[in-house]
Amino acid sequence: MTASLANPHSHPVQLSRGRSVWVEFTANYVQGGFSDLCQRGLFRRQGRDVVFRPNPLWPGGPQLHSQPLDHLDHDQLVTGSFGASYLWKRDDGSTRFYVDALYGSGLRTDATAPDGSTIPNGGTVPAYYSVSLGVEEGFMIRGKERLKARFDVVNVTDNIFELRDGAGIGSTRRNSGCASVSSAASPTCF
Repeated sequence: MTASLANPHSHPVQLSRGRSVWVEFTANYVQGGFSDLCQRGLFRRQGRDVVFRPNPLWPGGPQLHSQPLDHLDHDQLVTGSFGASYLWKRDDGSTRFYVDALYGSGLRTDATAPDGSTIPNGGTVPAYYSVSLGVEEGFMIRGKERLKARFDVVNVTDNIFELRDGAGIGSTRRNSGCASVSSAASPTCF
């Protein structure tokens, strides 16, 4: 797939051509009170002829970096999320227990070649994961479940991971964090 990046005002880095290739797998299973959601993706995003637009922080005007194919800063080979929950229904309400997990193989950053030169977006930051747990209690009011209380423990393993290190084409700042995905009770993963 070849594409032109259309909006010249959105980013200080532009590409004359881009290519995205991906395979995604999603599975959802529900049996009785048990439900589970699993999403996995393999991605490859590359661009050609990187042009750095003028920017007050980068004086010197546009520069062309021509290389056969550069990995884009948001290129991450493997992404995955998983969520499972169990719903226990009772006459006076319900209780749902759930676990969520997120994994990423690492976004792009610069690498150093054996001769000491920089390879733009030639490496990746370390892989990351996060696991979260929770419970949701539903209360019956006048015969209908109208009130829900939820308790979440986000990032149980206490992982602090680096999404970006500020190096590479198109990456100008560091981003770190701990993440969680929505539970299998309401599966929306990113």
